Amino acid sequence: LDRAGTEDLLRALAAHMALDVYDAHRPLAYARTTYLDTDDFALLSASESGFSRRVRVREYASAPVGQPPRLIGICFLEYKAVADSARRKARVELPAEVCEGLKQGRWDAVWLRNILAQEPFAQLGELLLRMSPRVTTFYRRASLSDPDKSLRVTIDEGVIYCPPCVGGAAGDLAQPPTMIDAAPARVVEVKYRGRLPSWLEQIFSEVDETTAYSKFRAGMLAMLTEKIAPRPARMTEPLRVPTLQDDD
Repeated sequence: LDRAGTEDLLRALAAHMALDVYDAHRPLAYARTTYLDTDDFALLSASESGFSRRVRVREYASAPVGQPPRLIGICFLEYKAVADSARRKARVELPAEVCEGLKQGRWDAVWLRNILAQEPFAQLGELLLRMSPRVTTFYRRASLSDPDKSLRVTIDEGVIYCPPCVGGAAGDLAQPPTMIDAAPARVVEVKYRGRLPSWLEQIFSEVDETTAYSKFRAGMLAMLTEKIAPRPARMTEPLRVPTLQDDD
């Protein structure tokens, strides 16, 4: 969607859903996601099959309007498995020392042994031992939810693919200093339980759905085919979300 179309979509959604604001003083939300894979790219190679898996480190950041995003200082290790239309996701918080080790491409053996004793991480087994950070994505995210949280719409804007950038303390600048490539301007996702409400089907009736785009796959391919040195990263001006009261 272009900018005007996305803002029209936000206005239509705001009649039925509330904007998720996690910090009223820093209302703009960002996500920094570092994807892991093996040296022989086992997860990337399997990504076109009917069963694909992702292993990633997710970090969050926020900012007041007009200021750069800064990390909140919490990391999560996430495992996501997709088989046709079924999805399963689990995550655990990463201690700061484990994040620090991942910067060097190594795991904390004791911590990892405990994680591999838990489902669904146990399904990865020896594969997880061979994984290290490969590519980082960074983007601004606006999300809206219905009252019972069974429906969520996220709009990711300004997605960029960057060299691996994992782990940081609260207050650190969140945006990676360099980028490899940029993604489509905006990515809209609908996540729901049960049936889609008729009003939402109507709102999206004019929108063409894509099932081919994957931040993991696009970022990995950008990293593997990069022909030039990473360049300074820039972010576009954030969307104006109707339900967000900003300074101006």
